[in-house]
Parts: sequence; structure tokens; C-alpha cells
Amino acid sequence: METRECEGWSLYCIFCWDSSTESLARIKSNIFLIKLFFSGLEFDLNIVTLPWNEEINNLMPKYGHLNINIIDNIIERFLKEIGVDSLMANKWADRRKGMLLVLSGYRANLQIINLLGHSTTIFRLVLMTMKFWFQNHSIYGGKFGFINGTTLAILICNIILKNPHNNSIIKIFKEFMEIYSQKNFPQINLNKTIIKQKWIEELDEKINWNSEKEISDRKEHFKLNFNPEMEEHTKIVWAVITPSFPEQNAAFNINQSTATIIRNELIEDGRQLLYFFNTSSEGISNLRPRSHKRLTIF
Repeated sequence: METRECEGWSLYCIFCWDSSTESLARIKSNIFLIKLFFSGLEFDLNIVTLPWNEEINNLMPKYGHLNINIIDNIIERFLKEIGVDSLMANKWADRRKGMLLVLSGYRANLQIINLLGHSTTIFRLVLMTMKFWFQNHSIYGGKFGFINGTTLAILICNIILKNPHNNSIIKIFKEFMEIYSQKNFPQINLNKTIIKQKWIEELDEKINWNSEKEISDRKEHFKLNFNPEMEEHTKIVWAVITPSFPEQNAAFNINQSTATIIRNELIEDGRQLLYFFNTSSEGISNLRPRSHKRLTIF
């Protein structure tokens, strides 16, 4: 076993010690993030610190995972503690806002699982395979304006929910290619089928997603006032709304150029994915990207 020296006892240091860690990076932005490649699997670990009080402490289960009701209560108390108006004042640059979005993202994952019900197994298999396919075609990565994990999960979930009795992976792939390769991309919003709690409905107008707010955010994000050439990027190309609170457009970074690239890949090379499953018993393994062999710590 490789010996690794580290002076701290942080979560980052613990992963650094472990010989199963192949790649490790610590990223500081509006939220602390650890990117981890561990035992052949890739993880993004977001760190959230909640304002401590007895009420929030009592919400935390001693065993097991957080469910929708618990995470909603945590978000509600988080907002009360910080204050919605002060939280919204800094245009999502504040670290607390980053933490709120992490909680929101976790809620979205729980909500997707709840919506899928007994279809979670087929969903996970399709999601894993599609992720490998997108990675191998260099159209995966939200920071670069391509598909990210949340967007991909919502798109697949949307297809399965429309036909929950469809257990054919090949048919789901085919529908994915046909629906999402259209030039006029359909707006996907899973929240339309979800009954919201009263306090969420009361804050909808202040904090949730709508096209006007996104266009405003895009103008600020791309510094339109300083660079008129970025006007094209203020247009909403893909709207894939997370089943979370606050709602977010998971496909915010997809622009006209990257959308065209994604569409072309789906049309031209999407057939290759179906070919693997029609002709090869090694379909999924052939799509798996090569894993890293060396430990890299940044």
C-alpha cells in the first residue's frame, strides 16, 4: 500500500491517505467542492455548513438518509435563518447561496427517485450508459457548455415518466435521440407534476425559476454591458428545470454553439449507441472511458 503523508484530519486528508483514491482535487468557488476519483468511481462532494440551532439539529436523522420532507424543512429553516431578501441581494455570488443550491440539488435527486418509483433500476442503467457515451463524444461537462449530470438525469427521467412501462433500454435510447436532437428543444419541467408545500408556493415568485429571471441572470453572467458581442448568449437555448427548491435551469451553460454540437452528435453518432446494444454483449463496457492510474492531488 502506498504511504501518503498528510498533517490534517479533514475529509480531504482522509481521502488523501486512502490508497483507493486515484485522483483528488479541492476546488474553492461559491461552494467548497472536492472532486474525487475513488476505486474507479468519480464523485463531486459539496460541503454545506448549516446554521446550527436545536431545531435544525433535531431534523437530522441519526441513521439513514434524508428524505424529501426533512430536506424541505432544512431548506425552509435555512432560508429563515439567513433571510430570503439578503440571500437574493448578491445575485447568487454569496457562499450561503451556493450552499442553498447544493441542498436544492440534493432535493432534486431525491425527487427524481420518488417520481421514478419502481423504474429506478432501468433509470440508473440508462443514466450510467448515456453518461459514458456523452463523455466519449466530448459533449459532457456543464462548465464547458455541454450536458451535465443533472441535465442528463432529468432528460432520461422525463422519457421514463411518459412511458413508465417501457423497460427496453434500446427504446429509451431511441426516444432520447429522437426527442432531444430536435432543433427546437422542448422545455422540460418535472415540477409541473409535483404538489408543493405552502411555504414554497409563497416564495415561488421571489426565488424560483422563470424565463425573465434567467435572461436577466444571463446578461449579468456574460457581462453584456461590457461586451455586446455576448448578446447571443442571453438567449435560453435549453430549459431543463430541476425538481427542487429553488428551481434552477440545469442546462444554463448550454449555448447556441454547444447545443448545435450536441444535436449533431445525437443525430450522426447516436445510432452507434444503439448498434452496440443490438450487436454486442459488451455494449456498456465498450462505452466506459479509461480510468486514471496515477494519483493526482491539486
